[in-house]
Parts: sequence; structure tokens; C-alpha cells
Amino acid sequence: AIEGPHGTGKSTLLFHLSEVVAAEARPVVRIRLRSRGDVLGVLESMRHTPRGGLACIDSWELLGTVGRSMVRCMARTLGIGLMVTSHGPTDLPTLVSCRGSRALLEALVSQLPGHGEWFGTTIIPADLEAAIVAAGEDLRQAFDLLYDRFERSRAGAPR
Repeated sequence: AIEGPHGTGKSTLLFHLSEVVAAEARPVVRIRLRSRGDVLGVLESMRHTPRGGLACIDSWELLGTVGRSMVRCMARTLGIGLMVTSHGPTDLPTLVSCRGSRALLEALVSQLPGHGEWFGTTIIPADLEAAIVAAGEDLRQAFDLLYDRFERSRAGAPR
């Protein structure tokens, strides 16, 4: 399982890991849950996954206790591996625990296009600190806050 709070890169990591597995010619099915009602669709997708394949399920917690039990049982019966994301602990082995931090936000911001042109003027280090404090560990929300700050600064709004 890939575990961690909202906005810490779990889905992105799941996608990239599934690409690595697929590149090794192992069948991969990618399933993104939106609600508890998606359990039948998950089971149907798994039914069509070849033995030895990998089911990558985003938002594992949405399956509920019964749904998770059904999926685990089906995976075991069909010989399918599971790799999932969850906002909290699961009963599956933890592959990665994702966490957001100021250091990670700073590293990601440093890779944005034109960083040398706008960092230190349009966005300053204090903006990173304010964004991560306001967003907690949610890097997606921190980026949203920084984008808003960037646009206000470009429009000439005061800090």
C-alpha cells in the first residue's frame, strides 16, 4: 500500500510504479475509485485481469470493509497482485508512506519552469512557509496557494 494524507503524491506514485510494472510485460489494470458504489466495477475489472497481473487501486479506503475483503479474496483466488493507495493505514503491507513537508515543497518548486526568473521576487521563501503551514501536508493545496500568490503578485497586489 502507498499510504499518506491527501495531496502527498500517492496517486502519482501509483501511476508511475504501474508504468514500471507494465514495461516489464506484466498485465496491469488501473482502477480509480470515486465512491463506495464502485466496488462492482473493481471486481469486474479484476475478473478480466490475467493471472499474474497487477491491480492498481487508487483510494482503497472507499471500498469499505466488505469491498476490501472481496477484492483481497478475488485477488488471491485469481493470482492477481494488489498495489493500492490509501489515506490511512491498511491491512496490506506498506510499500511507501507519503508525507508532505516544506523541504519537499521547496524541492518541487525549484523544478518549476522559469524558477530562476521569479523565485525571490514573485514568490519568496516566506511564501513557501506560509503555504505549507496553511495546507498542512497537502502539497497539492500548497501549490494552489502558491499559484494564487503568484498571480496576485504578477497583478501588482500587495503581499
